Amino acid sequence: MWLVAVWADGTRERSIEDYPPWGYVSEMRQGFIECDEWSMEHRGLYAFRWLPDDRAAELRAALAIEPRDF
Repeated sequence: MWLVAVWADGTRERSIEDYPPWGYVSEMRQGFIECDEWSMEHRGLYAFRWLPDDRAAELRAALAIEPRDF
């Protein structure tokens, strides 16, 4: 699974791939994600929640996240 972080100020981090044993996926299922590889500036533990598909699509469009970002 590929992840890309887009911060509130619009900056983006490079994409990363989550490999087995799926550490990031496990965290997200538990309601958080730890940013420990993306950015020294944004390191920390963040709350996470899954969005409904339609809302996720809206946000991807608003943030201009495209397949090439992964």
